[in-house]
Amino acid sequence: MKLADTDSKLGRTLETWVVGEKKEKKKSRLKRRLEKWLTEEEKKEQIYIVEEKKGARRQILMATSQRAILFENNLFFGKLKDTSDKAWEQFISIHLTEGVLSSSLELCFFRYHDSNNHQESVEWVLSGLDKEKAREFYAYLKDKEMALKESRRA
Repeated sequence: MKLADTDSKLGRTLETWVVGEKKEKKKSRLKRRLEKWLTEEEKKEQIYIVEEKKGARRQILMATSQRAILFENNLFFGKLKDTSDKAWEQFISIHLTEGVLSSSLELCFFRYHDSNNHQESVEWVLSGLDKEKAREFYAYLKDKEMALKESRRA
């Protein structure tokens, strides 16, 4: 059943509302699944989530005030798996690359929590990200990077 002509103002409004509602349900379902990995303290604060938009196996990066967690989400089987978990003390740098349609983020961490050896580092690369979300996430992580560099100098 057609609600209204999509060329009309009412039709565009209804279409946006109905499609937007479906997207919100999907996002909230993913967010609920991701929240199972959080500690009680982390559940009380704001979390940041960015997701790749390519292929059946997508990577999802979730950041809290204490750590960053990289997940792999298999869309066919609905499987969500944490592939890596790093404390912010291990965070070295963030790089943003913007393309025509999407962006990519490259995060670099020390391999071990008590290491300061850049030779032993781990890189997380997420590509096919929404450009606006990637910019917001980049700004958040750049603040973290600068604060950590200042604390390491002291």
